[in-house]
Amino acid sequence: MTFSILAVDHEAQEIGVAVCSHWLGVGSIVPRIRAGVGAAVSQSVSDPALSVALLDAVERGRAPVEAIADMVSRDSARAFRQLAVIDVSGATAAHTGAGCVRFAGHEAASGLSVQGNLLASADVLPAMSAAFAGAAGPLGRRLLSALLAAQGIGGDVRGRQSAGLLVAPMGGEGWRTLIDLRVDDHADPLAELGRLHDLRDAYAAAKRGDERAAASDASAAIEHYLAAAELAPQSAELLLWAGLALVGSGARDAGMSRVRDALDRQPALGELLRRLDPEMAPAAPEVRLALDLPSDASGGSQSGYGDSKAI
Repeated sequence: MTFSILAVDHEAQEIGVAVCSHWLGVGSIVPRIRAGVGAAVSQSVSDPALSVALLDAVERGRAPVEAIADMVSRDSARAFRQLAVIDVSGATAAHTGAGCVRFAGHEAASGLSVQGNLLASADVLPAMSAAFAGAAGPLGRRLLSALLAAQGIGGDVRGRQSAGLLVAPMGGEGWRTLIDLRVDDHADPLAELGRLHDLRDAYAAAKRGDERAAASDASAAIEHYLAAAELAPQSAELLLWAGLALVGSGARDAGMSRVRDALDRQPALGELLRRLDPEMAPAAPEVRLALDLPSDASGGSQSGYGDSKAI
């Protein structure tokens, strides 16, 4: 009913899990991730509590193989359960119950575990492993490549409906994530997941721009803001922030052109521009004056763009 992949990227110090299924909201049910600990899935007859319990066991120091063995020994539904876990070292363990609907199974390599049930054929899991191994780029993209490879040769025999992708750092507080994306119901969930990943990359670039602006590194901030607008050309708000950054750097014509384009595409952003305090957007007063737009800035905002802008 579902296929998934767990993996680590030691170079980037990241762990991740991705899943696809012909079921509503698989991303909210099957995968769990915990920074500094690992990632786990519970599928076939899924119980999210089992994924959480596997991560609890790993966090307490149990090896993945021990955590799986202990859980399976105590699970009355083990014949119909499919479980997998990976820790930050890349150690993995998995269980596929004899009652899981064929084709069902799992396979592991160094820092990698793929598993699925009700698959179109026995070729799906090897295709996932090969696609992940052959993919370039960051972990999230490689995980998505594995899902696409599986879907390309049939994936879930029933079809496709939902997908999810989680990436977390290998260290830090357990709640931290780097990517947390879900498609709950879509005719092509993996294409939609890819689109969301593109959008996530754009907003990540904008956040880096915020950070550099807060550090008074205007040239780097502009570079990131422009990258964000290019990665998500459909986002009028990202275009607005890029324009404000350009005006603030002295590139007034280029910046105003972007600001006007953003306001033409999404007039409600004019109200945002009216309310922006100079401490959050130093170029806002100059832009408002050029547009003959009255100010409604309330003051009292943080110094610099900071880490969250105007969420």
